[in-house]
Amino acid sequence: YGKIVADTLKADVYHAYGTSGVRTQEMLMFLKDGYYGDAVTNYNMHYWVHTDNIDKELPVLQKQIRDGLAESNLITMGVGINDLWLTVEGILLQLGTGKPYTGPEDAQKEYMDTVSAFGVSQAMKLVQQAADAVFGVATLVPQLVAAIGDALLSFEPRYEEILQLIRKLNPNAIIVEVGFYNPFDILTPGFNGIIDTYLGTMNSFL
Repeated sequence: YGKIVADTLKADVYHAYGTSGVRTQEMLMFLKDGYYGDAVTNYNMHYWVHTDNIDKELPVLQKQIRDGLAESNLITMGVGINDLWLTVEGILLQLGTGKPYTGPEDAQKEYMDTVSAFGVSQAMKLVQQAADAVFGVATLVPQLVAAIGDALLSFEPRYEEILQLIRKLNPNAIIVEVGFYNPFDILTPGFNGIIDTYLGTMNSFL
């Protein structure tokens, strides 16, 4: 999307920092000194860091991204859907296999551990099976809904902090937030109504 906008506006420079899988945790890590994300960040960092020496490469990435934001006239941003996506998939895996839900970060790690062990395609099959199991047990659905609420409660303050940090770097740029669509239509049909409600809340917040 950013490239389309840049080409249409005939921008002199286009900085592309977005990548698949990024969450507010990673975005915040690039903008906030002393913040190193969470347990899932180690999975996502391979998109940017190509060695195991994160301490060496992270300052380079931070400077690159901060400099790019500071000099931009227009910033397009679409971050946050993976905060929800990874959490929901992890929650489904936990509840569907009888594990206790212990928070959004643990749920996300559950999903990323599954991807690492079996690959994305097989992980999604396991998520689908777990979704069918969860929606087959009435007592599990309220737990799922409460857990999604937890994910949103942790997403909002991180997003607000990201915006504040960008504004410190660049008080004048136009910031365009790309809203979220429902990526869960591949799962159990009864799930869509729940997700649509929360996505509506996220888009209203943005």
